[in-house]
Amino acid sequence: PILYGAMVCSHRLYFVRFSLPLLPWIAIWGAAAIHALIERIPVKQPTAIGLAAGLFALAAVEPCLKDLRSNELLRQTDTRVAFLQWVKTEYPHRDLMAVDQFAVPLVYRNVARFWSEPLDPRILYIDRLASSELDRLNSLGQPVGIIAVSDFTTLPGILTDSYLERRDALRRFAGENDAIRIFQPFRADWIPKPLDAEDAYSPFRGLWKRERPGAAIELFDTRSKR
Repeated sequence: PILYGAMVCSHRLYFVRFSLPLLPWIAIWGAAAIHALIERIPVKQPTAIGLAAGLFALAAVEPCLKDLRSNELLRQTDTRVAFLQWVKTEYPHRDLMAVDQFAVPLVYRNVARFWSEPLDPRILYIDRLASSELDRLNSLGQPVGIIAVSDFTTLPGILTDSYLERRDALRRFAGENDAIRIFQPFRADWIPKPLDAEDAYSPFRGLWKRERPGAAIELFDTRSKR
């Protein structure tokens, strides 16, 4: 486990799930520490067993509560699915929607009905369109009416912009207007900042501050600048 931990820590790309193979070892070490602690306390065996059971129970409370909350969140509608539902039911216009960085579900995942259906033909992917080339969207045969921006960080090797740089560029292209709608996973007002991709798929931070999984998705209306 020490060698594995050192290897994971030295890797350039890190996901929390990489730590899963270490959990059995951490549990064993924790149990050994509780056993060693109880042996040092001069009490009778029934009392020692009760103390050990109490310590194990206390250690289990926090992860059990997090598991329950995480499972509850995963049963809620992902923000990306909510965006697609909005597109299909509340956006009657024929204009294109330029979609950046994971603002819609990935079709091949087949996790839910909206994810397995063909995406709306008005959706135009711009993940690989550099911020300096956004004006090319004006030369399409059909106008772009909506710019959808999610707070996933831009993918390494595809775009050099940071999330905030990319967001600013897309917002300028849309005409510097405020977002007409925000699909967000948090209870409180959202502040634009990069999101950990893994935390969006299966939330593990700030569980009680969230209402659902997914990224924050801002919709900017470009029609007002025409």
